[in-house]
Amino acid sequence: MRVVVLAIALLICNLSLMAQADRWWTQYHYIGTPDIEKGSVWLDGGFDMNSNRLSNVITGSILSGNTVTSNKTSYLTEESSASKTTIGGGVDAAAWFRTDGDGALHWHFGASMTDRAYARFATGLVQLMLNGNGPYEDRSLDLGPSWLRYISAQSIGFGIDLESDNVIFGSNLNLIKVSRWQSIDVASGTFYTAPYGTRIEADLTASRMYTATSQSKPGAWYGTGASVGLFIINRTAPGKLLISAQIKDLGFVHFGGITEESIVLDTVFTGIRANDLLEAGPTFSEGNGLDSLEGLLGMQRSQESGAVLFPGSIQLDAVQPIGDKLSLAVQLRQYFMGVPPSMRLGMRIRLSNWLALEPYGSTGAFTRFDTGLGASVHPGERIQMNILYGLLESQIARATTRSQHLSGSFQFLF
Repeated sequence: MRVVVLAIALLICNLSLMAQADRWWTQYHYIGTPDIEKGSVWLDGGFDMNSNRLSNVITGSILSGNTVTSNKTSYLTEESSASKTTIGGGVDAAAWFRTDGDGALHWHFGASMTDRAYARFATGLVQLMLNGNGPYEDRSLDLGPSWLRYISAQSIGFGIDLESDNVIFGSNLNLIKVSRWQSIDVASGTFYTAPYGTRIEADLTASRMYTATSQSKPGAWYGTGASVGLFIINRTAPGKLLISAQIKDLGFVHFGGITEESIVLDTVFTGIRANDLLEAGPTFSEGNGLDSLEGLLGMQRSQESGAVLFPGSIQLDAVQPIGDKLSLAVQLRQYFMGVPPSMRLGMRIRLSNWLALEPYGSTGAFTRFDTGLGASVHPGERIQMNILYGLLESQIARATTRSQHLSGSFQFLF
């Protein structure tokens, strides 16, 4: 379980993919005008890795294939095993085209890809995966409830927006092709190691669903789905407050056939059986039949089909210009999954007619507290380029920081 869960959750590496509504508030925040009547070409992409407990030095070691040594994870030993450890990260890219026109109606066309993992573990499960059971002699570790979701998907989409005075209404529909999917759920579980390791008491109820293929991600097609986005933007007057509300990626994916593995365990291991359990390796096999440990745990495997929800969210943004040089942007976001809401706060500082900087910070969702620096370059009225750089923390204090990200966007107006 240690190898499989951490490799999937972190090898993939939350700045989220920009949606259509993000175009207006970012342009208004960085440049000062939304230019709602113009058509545009919008490109964006980036990566991120966030956690509320795992440090950048741990995730960096896992990503580089290095050993995660005990001195890197010792700070986790005293954490409550019943607390929650969140992980969220991935890579995203998108390209969208918005038509110009004399009327109030505009069409959107685009394509995107995402490769992303979300997880919320009982900290006891993370402690067991990273530290083993040695430091927890004569202690009981909580293993659940815990869950992980990983998806790799590509999509094409289209939509419309309608202008009415200072208000824009819009929606879009994305058709999704899924090339990889994995979910791990630990409904409940505890793990107790007796003094000197003479006895292990374990109870576990868990399941894993996944697609397995050697095909490349662009070529593989294991699920088909759709998602919708809705947004409304209101600007009271030029230079005044702009408010944006949107629902992102609300949808589903249907799988014709995926593999399901399940465990229902309530037992005591003693003697040689305890030694086998400690030395056998990953709990979930990666392939061809159940190994001896899985047989020992009573794992069952079956083929299933059905639909799963696409992880969507609701997002609110407010931009308030402050004179000619400053602009304050506040963002609130709630994912449709069991994680806290997130908040982002940024202050744009205009250094010249073509350059602006934005120090920003965020908290909640999959991270504890995250900071970064944004830069916006707009050499003319038709071009805007943005970079959000959130790697300073991981470069300066890897052992104590919990997140890193880098993203960029480009917009051409016509």
